[in-house]
Amino acid sequence: MIKSIYITCFLYVLSFFALAQNEEGSLNLLVKKVENIYSAVDENENYVLAFKTPTQFEFAFYDNANKKTGDILITVPSQLRKDIYLGLQLQNDSCTLYFFSEKTRAITQLNVIRASGQTTRRTVGELAYTDKYLKSVFLNNKFNLLTVTQGKSQINVHAVVDGKMQNHTYPIEMPDMYKRLSNGNNLLNEEADVTLGIDRIYYDIENNVKSSRATKKIYAFDQYIYLVFDDPDYSHVIQLNLEDNTSVYKQFLFNQDKGNNSSKKQGNSFLLNGILFRITMNPDQLTFTAIDINSNKTYGSFFSTPNNTINFKNGPIIQENSEDKHRVLEDNAAFYKKVLNSNLSIAVNQRDSIYIVEIGSYEEYVSNNYNGPNGGGPNISIGMGMGMGMGMGGMGMGMGNMGYGGYPYSNYGWGSPGYYNGYNGYYPYNSSTTTIRTLYFHSMLDTSTFNHEEGIVPISLRERVSNFETGVFKDKKPELIRIVDFKEKILIGYLLPNKNIFQMYSFVK
Repeated sequence: MIKSIYITCFLYVLSFFALAQNEEGSLNLLVKKVENIYSAVDENENYVLAFKTPTQFEFAFYDNANKKTGDILITVPSQLRKDIYLGLQLQNDSCTLYFFSEKTRAITQLNVIRASGQTTRRTVGELAYTDKYLKSVFLNNKFNLLTVTQGKSQINVHAVVDGKMQNHTYPIEMPDMYKRLSNGNNLLNEEADVTLGIDRIYYDIENNVKSSRATKKIYAFDQYIYLVFDDPDYSHVIQLNLEDNTSVYKQFLFNQDKGNNSSKKQGNSFLLNGILFRITMNPDQLTFTAIDINSNKTYGSFFSTPNNTINFKNGPIIQENSEDKHRVLEDNAAFYKKVLNSNLSIAVNQRDSIYIVEIGSYEEYVSNNYNGPNGGGPNISIGMGMGMGMGMGGMGMGMGNMGYGGYPYSNYGWGSPGYYNGYNGYYPYNSSTTTIRTLYFHSMLDTSTFNHEEGIVPISLRERVSNFETGVFKDKKPELIRIVDFKEKILIGYLLPNKNIFQMYSFVK
């Protein structure tokens, strides 16, 4: 009997690690001194990896069976080397790089033919000097550049169609929108030195309290772009419909029975499937609400106080930090105090008929404990697939480290137990100066009734990646990492230090 139990446990452990990751091979790079890695996926689930140096790009092409089909090396035209990289689009026979010149305000396409490596350059349009860059979004077969006119409450969408920019202006009935986009950018997962800032949320890879910590977020799906701003009392929702070129602005008020006027009150939200999941918290009460942003219907509300057990919680309250430490927090009052002394956050992921909600907080504090090369954390980025009816090509975006697919992997928090300098809020963590700490619990809701569901929360992709990286790299993780959303998996590639080898692994979602 005991032997049978040991065999069963051994097989379970083997199956767990098989589920955790598979080695997908390695790529010996032609270029050296890689600065960044980008990627894009087309509608047929082929993908490309782009390795950028100060003067060159190396493109590695893969088919939808994850087999390498070619390599191309190009020299970046000298006129574009100081321009800002915006994005990478993959089509059937070519891939296109987008650049923006701060000096001339020109948006330029650099098209690369897959078969020959031949390049052609074309200016598709120019931005006005009063237009401040916000985000790049690929929707409905189009590359869309979002700008906001300085001092005005309007959003401009510049869509590239047949090699030219088509411009549409969306008036927004939110007087302080520009001010909100200008302020608080040091609290985003992206670079802090931007004129306008807002964190992009992606649904392809699971989110957590780090990736969704910002109180200003942008979402893009179907023909819609949503901007959501959270206050202690309100959530402000802006909808842009790129199909009929209309805009809608709504604000939702969140009052609480206890402590509503507290100066420590915080609010944050997460948008998924047209439902705004909102968390509001003050020293006396926590309120969790789900609202349909189109019908304004409330589907569910849950409440908690510091002196009562959180009855919609699945599992314990966990505190993690980037020093690879975690502990269970059993004191509800301590949870309230810690959360309100940092940044309230909420993230929602769907697994089958269950919403898995992560509620908690995120904070950074100064330390000096990262012992990686050059005294800095890894520079990591993610590429998202653009298939599933989303158009002709896949797009990897950036603006420095911003945008769709061109940012670091730190955002998602998949490093040492939770984070380590990664995908705009996803992975991390330790840099030489900053340590990240998160505090959270999970709640599972039925997607139809929004009732709380009892049960054990499945192990997250973040935890599986973190465990793998800690085991393989210890405290010396590679500095350049790229993540590609690929079918039912994610592919994570690591540029191994001092070897010029890009090693890839796959993880089941």
